Amino acid sequence: MATITEVLVQEHLFLSQMFGQIEGFLTGSPSAKEVKKLALLAESLLSNHRENENRLAYSVIDHVLAERGAAHPAFQAGNTIDGHFALIHRTSDAAEASRLLNKALSATRKQFRHEEQNLHPILEKTLKPETLLLLGRQWRKWKFVP
Repeated sequence: MATITEVLVQEHLFLSQMFGQIEGFLTGSPSAKEVKKLALLAESLLSNHRENENRLAYSVIDHVLAERGAAHPAFQAGNTIDGHFALIHRTSDAAEASRLLNKALSATRKQFRHEEQNLHPILEKTLKPETLLLLGRQWRKWKFVP
């Protein structure tokens, strides 16, 4: 069984691979409509990921960081990423939409690295090993059970 941090890394890897497939499609000359559909797919995957990530893992970090007088840095990055996606849906220019989608996917990968390097160690130091395993099991249950 995997801990919550191991599960999150696995999901980051999966999402990054999906983004690579999307980026490969963008190297052609997709229409703005096609780029927007790909953006909706990426947004949907990220929304589900963020919801479970926040519910199961980062709410704990929020509490720990609040006790230390610090804010959770992931929210600002998430807002920036969401801003890129919002701009994609406002443009009718295919090249601009592709550029913005590439930018959003790149920013998301950067956010994943930040979480893995900075937030996951806080989880691992804060929670007991059995709690990390329990949260990992809960993640799998929420992800794969409708």
